[in-house]
Amino acid sequence: MSNPKSLVKSAIGVVGLLVLFGLSYAVSGDETPAKFVKQGVDASSSQFIGGALILTYILMALAFMSWIGSEVSKMFK
Repeated sequence: MSNPKSLVKSAIGVVGLLVLFGLSYAVSGDETPAKFVKQGVDASSSQFIGGALILTYILMALAFMSWIGSEVSKMFK
């Protein structure tokens, strides 16, 4: 609370994650196989799970690209 600039940076990060999840949720499908329906998974749960998986894939890709970019920039220093 003593450093408002760090709070703003944290808020931007949280909002960014929420936006990415919203996009992932919107893109994911709500198909539910019969064996999952028997276990109590409905269409909204299926879409939420799909959104979480897509968000995970996006974050993994961003981390990998950041790692590669970091290594390439170290080569030129």
